[in-house]
Amino acid sequence: MTSKKYALTLSGLLFLLFAACLIFWYSALKDLYYKKDHRGELDHIGSIIITAPITPQANYNKHHTEFSDYLKSGVKKSFDVITIGDSFSMIHGGCFFQDYLVDKYGLEIVNIRFKGHGMLDTLYILDKSGWLDELKPRFVIIESVERSVNVRFGLKNISPENIKALDKETITELSRVSDKQGDFIKIIPSVIFRASMKFLYDHVYRIMPGNNGRLSEKVYTAKLNQPMFTNPSMENILLYYYEDLDYLKTPFNTAMVNKNFNDAAEYFGKRGIKIIFMPCADKYDLYYPYIENNNNPPANPFFDEIEKLDKKYYLINTRNISRKLLSDGERDVYWLDETHWSWKAQQAVGDKLAEIILSER
Repeated sequence: MTSKKYALTLSGLLFLLFAACLIFWYSALKDLYYKKDHRGELDHIGSIIITAPITPQANYNKHHTEFSDYLKSGVKKSFDVITIGDSFSMIHGGCFFQDYLVDKYGLEIVNIRFKGHGMLDTLYILDKSGWLDELKPRFVIIESVERSVNVRFGLKNISPENIKALDKETITELSRVSDKQGDFIKIIPSVIFRASMKFLYDHVYRIMPGNNGRLSEKVYTAKLNQPMFTNPSMENILLYYYEDLDYLKTPFNTAMVNKNFNDAAEYFGKRGIKIIFMPCADKYDLYYPYIENNNNPPANPFFDEIEKLDKKYYLINTRNISRKLLSDGERDVYWLDETHWSWKAQQAVGDKLAEIILSER
């Protein structure tokens, strides 16, 4: 075969491969990777096609302020609450919990995201840089998914002593929120190819011996002893992220977590600012008591341990609040196809937050 024929054959095969991936993408995969309702991360992580839940998504008429938008506006304003957190404090799962508090309780809330900085570090930076004097919050809610609490707050002493002030330009850049849809469109050719290959890999993985019934390397499944979701034919199936188990191999330093929040509460208390720590329960931890024939590691002790410690801050035990919903027979407390809570858990937790915040007015 001449080099010209070889090049034409290779080009033809590559074209056919991409055409097949393109057809596969639009017929089966696009909805796994790009959902307008901000749900379904376990779908695309595990290449799983899941029927939608019967429970509708929630919508709120009034909304919180993103710090990036506040900076753009140039208008000074005070807020009742600052929130700093991870994906649970963003729109993952379909709604902002902050919007529920704004819509129902009339609170003024600004959500702050700082790329590359820890959550307590971010709060100390805001203080050192003069932003707390401008925003004048009465409360700060620090939120973190449970599986990341130890890494974020338990490995070292977090102190304001080594925190330096940042200029407005740096803070504006750190707070910039990327255009997810724009980013998605820019990389769509590579996404199409990689998604197709991943979908095939994950489905081969499922039928291989030794995977213990896992749906993929990162999405695990378990059977529940009663229906807890409204997705047709999957009502008593639990899907959860592999890190919900893997991080349990490393012990929590709950005492250090508690110390860091006590130190922050004491430091900011002198400014009249109260700290609320809101660890969001891992999905596996939340549903642990309802898993049939559970041979996985024992129950996560974090919430039990931190409840016993003396605190100068407010702790929101999201696991207890959400488990109360489960025991009452509520379904879709977390979404089946998500690691995140639904608006049902959001609102129950939001009511507890509002009880604390409004009692201090």
